[in-house]
Amino acid sequence: GQSISSDKPSDNPEKIYSWKKLPNNLVIDIFREYISKYTINELFPLSRSETNPISIIIDQINTRLTQSHYFSYDNYGNQTNETIFSKEFDLLKRRGIKFIDIVVTNIRFPAQIEEELTNRWKTSWLDVANKDRKLVEQQHTIQTIAGQNQALMDYAYGATKHLGSRQLSENLSGKDLLTSLIKGNLETISQNPDLSTNLVNEYKDLSDLLEWIRAQEGES
Repeated sequence: GQSISSDKPSDNPEKIYSWKKLPNNLVIDIFREYISKYTINELFPLSRSETNPISIIIDQINTRLTQSHYFSYDNYGNQTNETIFSKEFDLLKRRGIKFIDIVVTNIRFPAQIEEELTNRWKTSWLDVANKDRKLVEQQHTIQTIAGQNQALMDYAYGATKHLGSRQLSENLSGKDLLTSLIKGNLETISQNPDLSTNLVNEYKDLSDLLEWIRAQEGES
């Protein structure tokens, strides 16, 4: 039940680690377990649209050291539906140790692997840039459509808010409907600084139209 260094002889006083090193050793063990499930290309995806397994590994480390159960991963880094009891959490709990959080940064590899990653980036940076540009454009299009739909809903609400307080039994005339819609538009413009600045002429035209309708009612 102790943290032991397997590469030191049994009579070495440093063979048994201090309990303070136990959380660090558990982090390293879990990290090694998960990182072996992924290839270098998977661990360092070229495009931002690809999932980065490093974040998955960090989440799993936190889960296994702070919760009693966790979902297992197969040998290819895919999550399964199998729930496993966390021996690491139980080990810390029985020693009165509470794990709070872990941050893994600046991961280093042997020079040969570092060189391979650099060469891969040099030969594929243009393709990666084009993929990322398309992803940004897609996200921009989605946001634009969502903004347009929201603007239409806001406009419809503003234009018809006076009608919402009227009863269907009132049997409004065409002039009543038009007057309510114009009032709604005028209030929508006046209450929005951007609209009141950019729709000065439209606001005046609507105001003139409303006065004309009222004048027609007076004549009749």
